[in-house]
Amino acid sequence: MRCLINAQAVMNKKNILGYIEACSIENNILCVKDQKFRAHEFHFSTINPNFDENKSAFKITRRSTGDFKIGGYAYKNILASYLHINFFGWPELAERFISFCRS
Repeated sequence: MRCLINAQAVMNKKNILGYIEACSIENNILCVKDQKFRAHEFHFSTINPNFDENKSAFKITRRSTGDFKIGGYAYKNILASYLHINFFGWPELAERFISFCRS
């Protein structure tokens, strides 16, 4: 996976933890453009992207504060993010992924 995504991971002094709402920026292997879903994030690092912003995957809004950021990476058949998605709660995302894998 080395050099697959042009970004640098940096360790934080504290963890990032919380519930978010994500909105897909463009179509990707899980979502259609502007599709919203809820997820959870838990990580100790942050990604400093060196890629074009048009390859960002999601607008991520923190549910507790309303703060938002752009996050994740989506390009062709790659989707990468810190989001933990419960597919039981969002079966349409799982169905889209399975359809993508079958094509």
